[in-house]
Amino acid sequence: VGIYGYRRAGGLVTETPLLREIDLPKPRGLGFDAKGALFAVSDTSIVRIDTEAGTFEPFVTEGLVLPTALDVDERGNVFVYDNGEGEKRVKMFSPQAKLLKTFGTGGEERGRGAHDPAKLRNVH
Repeated sequence: VGIYGYRRAGGLVTETPLLREIDLPKPRGLGFDAKGALFAVSDTSIVRIDTEAGTFEPFVTEGLVLPTALDVDERGNVFVYDNGEGEKRVKMFSPQAKLLKTFGTGGEERGRGAHDPAKLRNVH
């Protein structure tokens, strides 16, 4: 994962130099909370990234099969789409990494079986 700085020229963002790289295994979805903390999907976990130090720490390490997308709301709740076999649903975690709620029902791949509006495809 690359962390970039930015420059403004007359209100427009210009070239963004690479500030540092973080060796994050299998990175996918990224999201910032209201305080500026960066969260990312890494393999089958969610991590919190310290962009200043260039390090990361585990946030959610259990209960995910194949997380692929992530978003964070204004209260710091983390939403992740789990695309794992039999999952296909969104899971909501508190700012303390506690599973609060699961949205949708375990699903199949798109195009298999009857349409079920409770089966979700993403967090966005």
